[in-house]
Amino acid sequence: MQSNLIKSSFKWLNISNCLIAFLFFFACEVRDNKHVYGLLKNVNSDIDFELGNDIYCYIKDFLSEQKGVSILGYEEILTLKKSAGMKNMDKIDSELNREIMLQNRIDRIYSLNMSQIKGIYFISVKVLNNNLEIIGMMNFTAKSKEKLIDRLSNELDDRGLEINEMKFSVENRKGERKNIRKGGDTRTFEDIEFVYIPAGKFKMGAQSTEAGFNLDEIPIHRVVITKGFWIGKYEVTQEQWQALMGSNPSHFKNDKNLPVEMVSWFDVDDFIGKLNGKGKGIFRLPTEAEWEYACRCGTSTMYFFGDDRIELRNYAWFGDSNGATHPVGLKKPNPWGLYDMYGNVWEWCSDWYDERYYLVSAVIDPKGPSSGTQRAKKGGCWRQYSNLCRSASRFPRPPTYTSPYMGFRLVREE
Repeated sequence: MQSNLIKSSFKWLNISNCLIAFLFFFACEVRDNKHVYGLLKNVNSDIDFELGNDIYCYIKDFLSEQKGVSILGYEEILTLKKSAGMKNMDKIDSELNREIMLQNRIDRIYSLNMSQIKGIYFISVKVLNNNLEIIGMMNFTAKSKEKLIDRLSNELDDRGLEINEMKFSVENRKGERKNIRKGGDTRTFEDIEFVYIPAGKFKMGAQSTEAGFNLDEIPIHRVVITKGFWIGKYEVTQEQWQALMGSNPSHFKNDKNLPVEMVSWFDVDDFIGKLNGKGKGIFRLPTEAEWEYACRCGTSTMYFFGDDRIELRNYAWFGDSNGATHPVGLKKPNPWGLYDMYGNVWEWCSDWYDERYYLVSAVIDPKGPSSGTQRAKKGGCWRQYSNLCRSASRFPRPPTYTSPYMGFRLVREE
């Protein structure tokens, strides 16, 4: 029956000459406190051979670098099959049999199928036990290789294979090499430096034991960011604002690299409107969820570097800081390379603010309440103390509000 299932799936995969399909098997066991992964590929078409081969090689390299992991790669699996007398070496329904799995103490297989039909990529992942019975399945589509890998990385991360930090290289239709970005990659758009944040999931909110904890920061809840995005490496500076808007509303003006402040949410919306009017991409404010996800870098502590408030002085301008803002980028960045996520100036988010929103927040790409009277801000500022400069801190302000404490950073959509 299993053989018929797999044959049936590949009958569908060969639906046209433009079809791309490849199969990876991830097999895992625990032996002598060491995880063993088997990694097997089958590329059914040379239309996108480079993509399949690159993903295979990078996954193998990535897994090989993990602590306590050994790899059974493509050649090793073929050797096992040959030693078992299997003749149909490339036959999908004969990749592994139960005897090989038992002999090598392999208890689970991840069968990943990728195809392309009329420009749409399809992913199907089947999870099989050591009886070759399907015990789980997931399916999704993507309109580009980059988005496909973002989503694939996120799905595999949910299953314990964290590949979102890998960098893939593929060929486009013109035969040019194209790098598929990874977390922390940098790029400049419209003279503003951005950092790429990959899709992923995290726990949003604060523990009630955190110093400075507020009731609007609970409950801690799971959030999934389904699309990678670019976020400003720094807070938007006075020089960048002046170049686009022709004036500088800031209170502190002794350095062009100071963050722009004295800007309301509406002022920032005007700035973004002019930037988008150039037709060079879609720029916007981050959602609260995107801001906190980018800030935390996978951590669940009070700060992205831990819980030690004394350490904050290495990463943030806070606690009066000589009574003024400071040029961006002078303190240490977070692990993704973002500067001044804590302190210097508060940063506007796109969301309406509701102190009870976390009780009803969406899990997938939350964007805040549909309406309200105040907008959310994150990160703390130069005059605040450490208990307000936390990853989970959130406060409301009217969209007309201006202050020497209030600035922003941008997001550019992928």
